[in-house]
Amino acid sequence: IVLATGAIERPLPFANNDLPGILSADAALAYLRRHAVLVGRRVVVATNNDSAYEVAEAIAEAGAEVTLIDIRRDGMPAAPATIRLSKGRALASATGRLRVEGVTLDDGTRLDADCVLVSGGWTPTIHLFGQAKGKLAWSEARAAFLPGNPVDGISVAGAAAGAVSLSDVFASAEKAGASLGQTEAVTPRSTGPEATAGIVAAWPVPGSKGRIWIDYQNDVTVKDVELAARENFVSVEHLKRYT
Repeated sequence: IVLATGAIERPLPFANNDLPGILSADAALAYLRRHAVLVGRRVVVATNNDSAYEVAEAIAEAGAEVTLIDIRRDGMPAAPATIRLSKGRALASATGRLRVEGVTLDDGTRLDADCVLVSGGWTPTIHLFGQAKGKLAWSEARAAFLPGNPVDGISVAGAAAGAVSLSDVFASAEKAGASLGQTEAVTPRSTGPEATAGIVAAWPVPGSKGRIWIDYQNDVTVKDVELAARENFVSVEHLKRYT
């Protein structure tokens, strides 16, 4: 069995991060490239990793005014001239009544925006690997859990295995093919710009004002998690049920 289940883009923690008009960077790229829909005209892209740079460039090429906020001080070396790039900054809050109208950075700077795209890194979809009794291993370089020790009869390829660049994806696919006895296949090669594993974990700031949503599906905020910790529900499974 080859598991190539991909990865899910994570959000970023900042106040009012559930306003309409705030969505994942990857979703915005899908709207643009699959449906020719531009998600906004004044777009703020916030990230802690390389993958959002491709999104920011594509959105700018489509005619939007784009500001890219990178939490990292030492991230990608540069961005195209069509993008305003700010490094070492993070979103503190979003503002707006019925939808997002702007953002405030952690240094107090305010920016107008009709759309905010967030990319907090990628969580590999490794549920099937775990259900096959595979053990997980924390990767500091990816800021995510990856498949750990191999499971007989199962190979994991692509983003599910922690691949970030297209070259990494092809290499893991080649390895998975070899596990199936496929030795004659010619592996494609990447010819475009390559993302790196560079990512800085984006943790919520304790005691922050405003509602910072952590779990959109179950309406869990940072304050809910802080309360759970004070009540000594520190095991993640207990915390999940408490909140």
